[in-house]
Amino acid sequence: MSTPNATLSALEAVSARLEIITRSLERTAAAVEANSGHVASLSESITRLENLMEKRFDNLEALMRQQLELSRQQHETAQMQGRHIDRLMSITEMLIQQRVA
Repeated sequence: MSTPNATLSALEAVSARLEIITRSLERTAAAVEANSGHVASLSESITRLENLMEKRFDNLEALMRQQLELSRQQHETAQMQGRHIDRLMSITEMLIQQRVA
């Protein structure tokens, strides 16, 4: 049988070890809580970034549509100018032929 002093020493050792484990668990819980806050903050930042990127892509698509429309209008204008130049050349040739004749 163990002596009361030995039992008391064993209990004190177990109590000291439990105290160390408790402090360690408290530190771990605090670290987990801090990490959870960081993860939540990161998640919010990612959501804001995604929203910003979506908005920028929408703006880019709108600008590309505008650019396409401007290119189409420019092409039509160039074709119209070409037709006018051809007509003016025909008129000029006709006037020159009338002047020569």
